[in-house]
Amino acid sequence: MRPGGKQKISAVDLLKNFARDSKDIIADKARLVDSETKKQRLEICKDCSHIKGEGSQMRCLHPQCGCFMWIKAGFRKAKCPIGKWQSE
Repeated sequence: MRPGGKQKISAVDLLKNFARDSKDIIADKARLVDSETKKQRLEICKDCSHIKGEGSQMRCLHPQCGCFMWIKAGFRKAKCPIGKWQSE
């Protein structure tokens, strides 16, 4: 665990998480949510203890994620690993 309670995600875990999440996004033909939904998701993320950074550098450091949220929050089939927001 890093200072401030932030966890570090290994490269292997990051790749596993990416592969897991990508299959659902690809199966949905990488369709995107509307801008309001993406904005709402990012607002939820801002207050999460697993988030580091802001804007395009906002990243989730939860062991089941590791994603840059400005990308992930835009996909219909993406979801928060701890249930703060769901896929559509």
